[in-house]
Amino acid sequence: MSILSDEINNRIQNCQRFLQEKELSAYAVTDVEDIWYLTNIDYSPEQRPFFLIIYPDKKPLMLVPKLEESHIDVDYFDYDIQTYFDVTSEVG
Repeated sequence: MSILSDEINNRIQNCQRFLQEKELSAYAVTDVEDIWYLTNIDYSPEQRPFFLIIYPDKKPLMLVPKLEESHIDVDYFDYDIQTYFDVTSEVG
């Protein structure tokens, strides 16, 4: 593993331990600086929110706009990703 991978995984594991100790089900991260600290992903949301969900007992989940999915692809830690469409359209 790289130094970056070790550091990011350590930060996430520390957060997970805290969640376990406090018996919390998840930590929802929306602040761009906190997301950067926990993932090293530098993301600047304009109108589309990005969520990082840290669970105490499974890998983190990134909830991102479909349009931004390619900007979130990193290989230095294990996570799940779920995308959403942020525009509505009429049937058809």
